[in-house]
Amino acid sequence: MRVARCVFVITNTLAREALHPPFEPPAKELLTAVARPKKSPDELRDTYVQVRMSMRERAQIEQRAAAYGLTLSEYMRRTGNGRPLPAGVAEQHSRAVLATALLRLGVNLNQIARHMNAGRFAPPHLPHLIEDIRSHVERLSRDEPHRDRHG
Repeated sequence: MRVARCVFVITNTLAREALHPPFEPPAKELLTAVARPKKSPDELRDTYVQVRMSMRERAQIEQRAAAYGLTLSEYMRRTGNGRPLPAGVAEQHSRAVLATALLRLGVNLNQIARHMNAGRFAPPHLPHLIEDIRSHVERLSRDEPHRDRHG
């Protein structure tokens, strides 16, 4: 019985390997690494600058960088080179909330337009809805996200 069992196990293992051969990694010629392109010498950041400051000054700069969602290094590069800073994290959030409210109002306006095209009368709150949309668009366009910001 033991011999039969051993023969069965060996036969079963050989059959499985015939159906599913063991994994062999592909040849090295087939593997091509996809790396990002090399930066030009002008774009390389290979210079290191040390700046002495107090712990309080560093904390203040780190806090300002975090408010814009930037690392300390990127914040200092942008402010030092006079490049604009992105919208602050809080400002991005408030703009997203405002854009969502505008989207909801636009959906309501679209539904009203569909009802009116079907021959129904305009609802009494239509002028108020249009005024809400105008005020939201004005608030969004008043403070453009691409305006120059300097810390």
